[in-house]
Amino acid sequence: MSIWKRIRHLRTFSMLTGAVCTSVVLLLGNGCGGGFPPKELAEARITVNRRTLEKKLFFEDSSLNLVTDLRIGNFDADLEEEILVLGSNKACLLKSDGVRKSCLLYKIDNLLDVRAVDLDGDGTQEWLAGGLWGTPSPALLNMHGDVLWKYDAKYKAMGDPGIVDMNNDGTKEIVLYEQSRGLLFFSPAKGLLKELKVSQPVAHLKTGDLDGDGLLELVTSGFDGVMTVRKNTGEIVAQKKLPFSYSDFELVGSDRQAVSQILVAGEDQLYAFGPDLNPVSKLDAPFARYLHVAAGVRLPAAGRTTRGESDEYASILNGRGGWHRSVLYVNESSGPLIYQEILDENFQSICQFRSEGSGTSFLVGGRGKVWLYTPHR
Repeated sequence: MSIWKRIRHLRTFSMLTGAVCTSVVLLLGNGCGGGFPPKELAEARITVNRRTLEKKLFFEDSSLNLVTDLRIGNFDADLEEEILVLGSNKACLLKSDGVRKSCLLYKIDNLLDVRAVDLDGDGTQEWLAGGLWGTPSPALLNMHGDVLWKYDAKYKAMGDPGIVDMNNDGTKEIVLYEQSRGLLFFSPAKGLLKELKVSQPVAHLKTGDLDGDGLLELVTSGFDGVMTVRKNTGEIVAQKKLPFSYSDFELVGSDRQAVSQILVAGEDQLYAFGPDLNPVSKLDAPFARYLHVAAGVRLPAAGRTTRGESDEYASILNGRGGWHRSVLYVNESSGPLIYQEILDENFQSICQFRSEGSGTSFLVGGRGKVWLYTPHR
């Protein structure tokens, strides 16, 4: 975890995450310290159950540590659908039924927020990770766990890295924030390409396609509550101080649409924002005032197989590390809760699994475990 994330946990919530459509959201207690969760989160339980979800343990490997990314696709030569599970220590490839195909340890330690990316658009994934307190700093790995690039920032307090195609040449660069220097754009092969000064320190940084043009935008938030959207070149296109306190945020997309929205928790609501930082949706999220968004996905609603007005959302919100609490939310796009569950462990990832007549199943990644949620038939 970056120093900025550590500092953020010690401050009043000042960041935001939003999502459109119905959503499943998992929230974890805010902060990095110990202590006890608030009384509302003290007991693991289902608090809203308008739709019954069957929950089962799908995969377990304690040496994964925290599962930070889940992907569905074909990742080897056999042309079968697989599930890629990225943890903070190792990666595992599963068959579609959850049976292990292979696992490998990373050839570098102390990584956080390991996520799958495709830098050159060739369909081969790389794994981009943030560093733990600068030792080591953010790194790029190949699918064999080899280190392709890392940035030795020591204790200069950068947030997690993202990717953008700053030159519109089809090859993406790695972008990160470093204290006193600003936003840094790197090519793994050529090194530092650009240094962009910013007026305020950056607490969190994410990248995603917010407007559907095929290029990834850069979204940052500061300790003052100001959120900024930049083009791939770094040019500011929207900047706004959100009207509520918030912590970390996420960009939430769909398996059927590349466009993402910014998902933020504020007070006891989840907000989804578009590229202009205007709200698209407002979702009921009791206890969100204690939490921040860690992950999310938009899901087709029951009986649908394509994205539409009745889509649903799946999201995860985190809180204070010592609480060991997450809250899972499923919301209608108009806001009401479909399902809410307080969980007694930390979760960091979520993805769509299968769409069926009764609804869409999804996977949630926790500490060394992946859980499957399936709508009751």
